[in-house]
Amino acid sequence: MAHRGHYQNGLLLGGTRRRFAVVWAAVVALALFFASTLPAAATDPTPPPSDINWGEGGELSGSGQGSGSDSLLQSGCYFGGVEIPCSLDGASWDGYCYRTLLSSDPNDPIALRPIWELLGHTDGTLYVCHYWGDGSPSGSVIRWYPSYDPPPTTQELEDAARWLLEGTVVAPELGVWPGELGTDESLWPGAVGMPVWFWAKNPGPGVGSPDSKSTTVKGYTIRATALFVKTVWDTGDGATVTCDLGVEPVNVRKVMPSPSGCGHTYLKRGDYTITATTYVTVNWSGAGRSGTIPLTVSRSAPYHVGEIQVVVTSGGG
Repeated sequence: MAHRGHYQNGLLLGGTRRRFAVVWAAVVALALFFASTLPAAATDPTPPPSDINWGEGGELSGSGQGSGSDSLLQSGCYFGGVEIPCSLDGASWDGYCYRTLLSSDPNDPIALRPIWELLGHTDGTLYVCHYWGDGSPSGSVIRWYPSYDPPPTTQELEDAARWLLEGTVVAPELGVWPGELGTDESLWPGAVGMPVWFWAKNPGPGVGSPDSKSTTVKGYTIRATALFVKTVWDTGDGATVTCDLGVEPVNVRKVMPSPSGCGHTYLKRGDYTITATTYVTVNWSGAGRSGTIPLTVSRSAPYHVGEIQVVVTSGGG
């Protein structure tokens, strides 16, 4: 996938497969050329036709973005669904191109002032934008950006994704049958030798169903989705059970193992602490990058297991 040759707020520089050093030479030569021969260009700042649609805060949509939903399970920088380097010759990938700072002042260096005027801006920042296509750099433009801020780093994007969802993913209540959780002696206990069912009770967003949120980081939109992975139950007697959300018993009239396979049988009476650790994956994407963040949330409760006493009486006459 290659970029087309006209850009809004941009001045086309290079052809395909050029080294960045050649681009910089072109920048200097172009600036000197404008300064000496094309001062009248500033009177017509209208940009050429565009194939880029800019959103609020510099976010862009259209050709050249990341690979969309397929990239949500990947980690790194992507273009057209193919992984590419996140930096190249000192330039950072911003979701559309490799960006290198050129100028943040129309008068510094003065040789670049005609380019500012040609692009019709007196504020913001000029960057050299090195595009990618067909497995290598595919040309460059001088582009105007409204902000001096460099694109967010992968760590900044990951921190934002974690902040979005880490506090909203909550460990579900523990579902256990037969018996009740707690230390009150009036509670119904479990029984030795009887299969116990485990399930996630009232699972919230990110566990019971995917939870998606979005925010902006330095003008770039980042989207994050929390997805349930598994629950690991520590039964308190040295065993662990890995489950999905489990199945809550409804109108169960006989002793039987949980149909979900999420359960355990206690062999000795006693007081146990049951702990359920829920594993969630947060998939995030933004600024041409994507990644995953593992989250875990846990909940514990006491569970008493007793023995069923059978009382045999003899008949009397």
